[in-house]
Amino acid sequence: GKSRYSVMGGGVVVLSIVVVVLIAYSLNSKNHTNDQYIRIRESDLTANSFLRDYVLPGRPVVITNSKQYHDATPVQKFLNTTALRILQKRTSVKLSLSHNSSFDHVEHATHGGWHTASAFWESWYGSELSDLKEVHSQRSDPTQYRDCTTAADCSLFTLDKVVVRPTTRQATLGEVLDLLTENKTGVHAYVQAEEVPKKIKKQLAWWKPSATFAPFLQEEFFGIWIGIGEKTAQLHYDANENLFLQLVGTRRWTLFPPNNSVNLYESFMFEVEEKQKHGDNDGEVNLSFFTSPVDLAAVDLERFPLFANASAPIVVTLNPGEMLFVPSYWWHQVESIPEEGQGSGGLTVGANRFFEPVFEKPTPCGTCRLQPNFKVYPLLHGGR
Repeated sequence: GKSRYSVMGGGVVVLSIVVVVLIAYSLNSKNHTNDQYIRIRESDLTANSFLRDYVLPGRPVVITNSKQYHDATPVQKFLNTTALRILQKRTSVKLSLSHNSSFDHVEHATHGGWHTASAFWESWYGSELSDLKEVHSQRSDPTQYRDCTTAADCSLFTLDKVVVRPTTRQATLGEVLDLLTENKTGVHAYVQAEEVPKKIKKQLAWWKPSATFAPFLQEEFFGIWIGIGEKTAQLHYDANENLFLQLVGTRRWTLFPPNNSVNLYESFMFEVEEKQKHGDNDGEVNLSFFTSPVDLAAVDLERFPLFANASAPIVVTLNPGEMLFVPSYWWHQVESIPEEGQGSGGLTVGANRFFEPVFEKPTPCGTCRLQPNFKVYPLLHGGR
């Protein structure tokens, strides 16, 4: 038989498209404020209300009191790390390593402002991993990169800052948990934005937002986040709808709506990837345009005066068992806070699902308006 999407009347489709376009205009012109963030019990949320009240208006929401979380076992919720070591000792994940707790952070783009930490890693690992050293390559001349040859072209670049990505290596989940709990001084380890391996995916099979309030969203990525101690992810945005589930510890989210992109200096920045050193491979230089050069911990208004015009951020503390919906292109900085009573040695675990964006825009372009992504529109109409 025909799907429920193929039998819609033409008039309904046209009217619904007009509604979506008007919502897109509202997203770009409206000054979002703190009163647009609320908490709602999962049992009070339906597919219709989630789409109408949060997805289409592009409004963050914390979803609490999940029955799925309540019914899951301690191992399924990553509360029993001893059992996890046994169950997942052969499951491979990508481990990020840094001497800085701010992963994917921004530094000055002068060589002196970067950290050449080969000696640091060698002294930390010793003979265990003597080939793993953190290095940075020199920043190339921006006028030789892509089309930055005129003042107008170069205005898309933030040339005095660079995004520093952590070094990575493959490890089993058991090794990761052992490494994290060793808590060696001065070293920060994190499993971040890692596609959930099959074995862990089975463990998290109880988390099914598509079976409750989000059947109309098209999933593109299912990720796991595991760390020890306090971690900070630099202010950035994702070009996807994001649903984040906190499992262990808490996370503090600082969010700005998309209409702040100019004030947050959306632009190209050179991206330096710290890598394992093999021969002459001293890292790579790419371009990043999802990260803001503004440091929220120490805002430099002389360098970034437009930040004074940014709207007041929405600050959310996400507790175990709670979910946060972050609409696409919302700027956010995320701080991981360890379990209470365990200090800097505490564990933090979260999982997230990225979905096809409902609205999209060219990037980097701080002045560009969000436009409806009609590729996903039939799925959205099914949610209504």
